[in-house]
Amino acid sequence: MTGYSHLGSAGGAVTYFDFHNIGGGDMTDHQTTVAQLRTMMKDFVAQRQWEKFHTPRNLAASAAVEAGELLELFQWLGDNEAMARLQEPAFRQAVADEMSDVLMYIISLANALDLDISAAAEAKMARNRTKYPAEKFRGHYQRPLKSQQPADSSDKDKKADKSA
Repeated sequence: MTGYSHLGSAGGAVTYFDFHNIGGGDMTDHQTTVAQLRTMMKDFVAQRQWEKFHTPRNLAASAAVEAGELLELFQWLGDNEAMARLQEPAFRQAVADEMSDVLMYIISLANALDLDISAAAEAKMARNRTKYPAEKFRGHYQRPLKSQQPADSSDKDKKADKSA
């Protein structure tokens, strides 16, 4: 089912939504690279001369604001009601728009920081695999206590920064 995403199941029936080409353009997840998204955002920002506004703080704040707008779409909806609403084209489009806003601000932040977001995601997933081994966490989640978590140098750096 290329281009389809599993939305859930209600009453035993699996529901899928075709997210392929929701924007009407030529880009799809299967053929678009992170580099292409970065270039698209870099060009968009440059054409408007917005680089001076694209500071790490502004972009992180904007991503958080847009994530809040995404969350607001689902506020007060139970899981079944949310699944039903996702069958409505206008609601699906609103969700896609807010998801895109969050993604584009994160992409812009990666551009502003000259950070390889793919390498960062790969490294973070490696740490997550260590922190949450599948054989221990399969089918359930319980946040590990700080004393049970593997030492992470970035945590030590954060503590050192706070004490300075």
